[in-house]
Amino acid sequence: MDYVTNTAWQDDADITSQRDYIKRVEDEIQALQNQESTLLARGQAIEDEGAARMESSKEQFDKLRKELEDNNAQLRKFKDDLQRSLQPNE
Repeated sequence: MDYVTNTAWQDDADITSQRDYIKRVEDEIQALQNQESTLLARGQAIEDEGAARMESSKEQFDKLRKELEDNNAQLRKFKDDLQRSLQPNE
């Protein structure tokens, strides 16, 4: 084997090795990008779920507040009616 043939053989092996390395790196990059996309999607899903829970909590709070206000109004009316009924008739 002469020098040129030997050098070409080494160059081919180096090229193949570099291509394999590049392919592995590209595969790793793709895997990392997939992981990033998955994490971003999970984060968005968690954020959306949190927003939905917050909205539900606000709605529940507003409903309970309204019920309390209605109960207080009924109690005031009952108190006023009771006071009127206990007053001597003129």
